[in-house]
Amino acid sequence: KAVPSDPERATRLYALACERGWPGDCAFAAHAYEVGRSVPVDVVKARHLYERGCELEETAACIGLSQMVIDGLGGPEDPAQGAGSAKKACDLADMEGCSLLSRLYARGEGVLQDRVRALSIARFACKGGASMGCALAAHAFAQGEGLERNAREALAYYRRGCALEDPNACFLAASSLERGAGAAQDTPGAVVLYTRARKLDPTYRWADEALRRIARGKPPPADFED
Repeated sequence: KAVPSDPERATRLYALACERGWPGDCAFAAHAYEVGRSVPVDVVKARHLYERGCELEETAACIGLSQMVIDGLGGPEDPAQGAGSAKKACDLADMEGCSLLSRLYARGEGVLQDRVRALSIARFACKGGASMGCALAAHAFAQGEGLERNAREALAYYRRGCALEDPNACFLAASSLERGAGAAQDTPGAVVLYTRARKLDPTYRWADEALRRIARGKPPPADFED
């Protein structure tokens, strides 16, 4: 959205447009009320606008609604509604919605816990370009959630997330290479990925610490876990 000369008035107009059936404006206005950007914070109104947008099949609104109702913001907690909203976003081909739905299945929030289904959805989201889906799939393989542990598959998904510019995925792929988890031990390759993590997020201190440790010739911590 372009920044208008009167942001508060513009946000109220976006909210009005949402109420009148313009889905492209709902998530924008809802988020503004949720965080207090250009208007006073009003989580009840934010939740209502997210709900209206989701009714109009605006996937960003469905995702925002899912997170609010699960956390009980702007109204009572309703995990089942939250899961339903995430599923709607996923059904509308929003890969971030699929990632959220995968996480809910993994945790059993609003749905019966099903880690096998969670992994399947996460892999689908990752393939569709959602770095969070890659992270969830990698974590499942690394920790053996819903299947046997598989360091090679975990590394493959960390690499995919890194290619999607997720600094945490780059860091975890680097750590896997440095420790020889899922592939032959490869310290130079790890340095490349630690450096990429730092480039993607200059505040990512774990990557800085790893690079300094390698420069001193020290091995990775023995108790490191993905």
